[in-house]
Amino acid sequence: NTTLTLNSLTINKTDGMVLTIIGGDTVAIGGTLTLTDGYVNTGTLALNTANLTGSATFDGGSATILLNDSQAVSLSNGWVLPSLNIDTATVTIANSASITFANAGLTVGVGGTLTQGTGTTVSFTGTGDRTIDVNASQTLVNLTINKAADGNIITIAAGDALVLTGTLTLTNGQVNTGTLQA
Repeated sequence: NTTLTLNSLTINKTDGMVLTIIGGDTVAIGGTLTLTDGYVNTGTLALNTANLTGSATFDGGSATILLNDSQAVSLSNGWVLPSLNIDTATVTIANSASITFANAGLTVGVGGTLTQGTGTTVSFTGTGDRTIDVNASQTLVNLTINKAADGNIITIAAGDALVLTGTLTLTNGQVNTGTLQA
């Protein structure tokens, strides 16, 4: 397991191209992580008091963005993200924003907070099986699950509940374990 420390990192690959971080390795970022285009798979991108900038042209991926330095991060409308682990941070989704986790999962730890403005939508899309693991219960406004194939599974960790105050849209894929309270 290796850690590479960078001041800032921009991922801007040709559409559909993949940046792979070896499993178990971490890229620690002290400045800004900018997700413009392409995928980032495997490994961890640790934001150490860093800023996160996303876009609708980013493709997502299976790598994990780790927020564990008590930072506050705001997500804007249209962003596509890889997996997000909100360990000891506060993440706010802007009013009426639509955020997509493409080929990705979501973890909200005991010290993490995920808040949403009115009218927000969180979507899980793409291929592969992914996990949503929250600290017992997480309120979401609108939730969409639209995986690439019927056999792709979103697993809500056992004992966890996603409480929806808006609309639940199940288009494609499967949901296992946990509770979806709509």
